Amino acid sequence: MILDVLFANPMTQWIISLFFLFLIMRLFAYFAQSGMIGKADNYVKHCERVINTAIVKTVTTASTHSNNSLDVIDSRIRELVTMFSISPVAKDPAGIMEKLRNNIDASTDLILDDIREIVSEGNEKDVYRIVLMTSVTNAMHVLTRYLRHFVKGAKKKDEIAKMNLIASFRLMKEMFEAYELAFIDFSNHRIIGDGIGPLTVAHIAKEQELEWATAVEYRTSYAIYKNSGRNIWLVKATGPHGNTGQVGRFIGNIKPDMIITIDAALKMHGEETGDVRTGVGAAIGGAGYERYTIEETGVKSDCPLYAVIVPMSMKEAITVMPEAVFNAMPEVLRRVYDLIERRTSEGDLVMVVGVGNTLGVDG
Repeated sequence: MILDVLFANPMTQWIISLFFLFLIMRLFAYFAQSGMIGKADNYVKHCERVINTAIVKTVTTASTHSNNSLDVIDSRIRELVTMFSISPVAKDPAGIMEKLRNNIDASTDLILDDIREIVSEGNEKDVYRIVLMTSVTNAMHVLTRYLRHFVKGAKKKDEIAKMNLIASFRLMKEMFEAYELAFIDFSNHRIIGDGIGPLTVAHIAKEQELEWATAVEYRTSYAIYKNSGRNIWLVKATGPHGNTGQVGRFIGNIKPDMIITIDAALKMHGEETGDVRTGVGAAIGGAGYERYTIEETGVKSDCPLYAVIVPMSMKEAITVMPEAVFNAMPEVLRRVYDLIERRTSEGDLVMVVGVGNTLGVDG
């Protein structure tokens, strides 16, 4: 009797309906989260298998250019794959860039020296191929560590780990898939999207029939020619092995009147791959030291810094160059020549810097 009266009340019906709606939503969220955690856990196992396969492939490739045993090569490669770098303390902002340079140089020297010892019977192309294969496997290892951490935490009812997993699983999965494809392209020595800068300046050098000179200490190549009375310096990392060089430090030795950097840029949602844009500043990624040195050169030489960028996704940047990126080169060249013509005078020294990985790009 009492229940009949209660359920006849519209307010009571509304409260009960709201309660059941809340209960259903909670149950749905619980099963959805449980499903995601299970899916992420399985994906971690997939990542571990991919990493192990990549290590075996790297070891096998290195062994064809080495007099070391497979066990020695495997041990050294696994050490490099699990290598880490600690960012310098930021509480001393005035000295942080030199600390960063020191870390970058130590990391680069460690990898290159170890790989050169392993690939004792190979050439520089062989060395850099193994360096790239090891580096991308290291990136997959770091990503998997974070993903595994979030999954294990979520299983232990760690709400922060669960939120991190829900928020980042899709992005981390996309990143890992991109690295997985990059490993294949790096091992097969294919030109990647990030190579649009070096490829563009290499195209100019070929058109002008120039010979490349090499600044070995900076792992950088350069070629010089005159155009409409301007002294044009073409600069890029030395190829065709996968190398990003130290183009900023090389430029620091010269007093230019203008610096133009050409580089790949991460596109935003809604933007088209290969939609070329021009701007001001130094377009160069990485840890930041090379960009810092270019900016310092600009200040000391009182010269403007211009940038021509080609937007693309992270996946497109580290895998084989998409057609849309390659087809953007004529527009990049038009904008570079336009900047030189309109913003410089006869006798000026202009540096055109092809920023990016030179994998597969000669010179």
